[in-house]
Amino acid sequence: MKKSLLSMFLLGTIGLVPAQNVGIDTSSPTRTLDINGNLRVTDMVDKSNTPGTDFLLAANRQNGNVDYIDLKSLQQSNKNNMEVARSIYNATAADISKECSCGDIVVRFNGLKAEFKLKTTDVFTSNEVNSFNLSYGIKKFAGTAYSYADKTGVNFQTTTPTGATYYNKFRNLDDNDFGNSTIGIYTLVLPKQANLYRITLSRFNNTSTITTFGLICEKFYLQDAL
Repeated sequence: MKKSLLSMFLLGTIGLVPAQNVGIDTSSPTRTLDINGNLRVTDMVDKSNTPGTDFLLAANRQNGNVDYIDLKSLQQSNKNNMEVARSIYNATAADISKECSCGDIVVRFNGLKAEFKLKTTDVFTSNEVNSFNLSYGIKKFAGTAYSYADKTGVNFQTTTPTGATYYNKFRNLDDNDFGNSTIGIYTLVLPKQANLYRITLSRFNNTSTITTFGLICEKFYLQDAL
């Protein structure tokens, strides 16, 4: 009888003891299990194709806290994705129908000019404006020489569809002609858009009558520095 009463007493007191943090190599644990040192795991089960295993462990490098992140947050979306598009063709002259597009930018060759335009009005919406000026950098290789230049004050607007500066009308990407044996690299960041665009264009004679035109459009997602 005494043993039964003692057992009941111990069980009752155990239930009254509040949960306490346990520390390894620390006298003041801040979590249920607080390890002040390295963690080594020698055997794990592959759950890649198991439904419901869509979390990843994530450690905060500042305080060491280990939590989880959802796999979906690592997947590309229309806000954080990277795009690379290209258009390469051989022709006797530039073909304005051979466009290259990534994100909100479209580029093409038109005669000796490189041209670009916007696809949507997203940048106007995010800035709450109906007009803005864009500036960007240009790096060109022509023959054996290279040069740098800035293009400033390229206007885009949404109020006058018939105007030359309407957002979805092509305009010069470069003030200078884009001749043969030339590579041009253009770096653009639209206002209040978390993307950087790099446009790489090339034009080389393939034969005495055929020219190879190359257009590559890359969109990179910009994130805050860690």
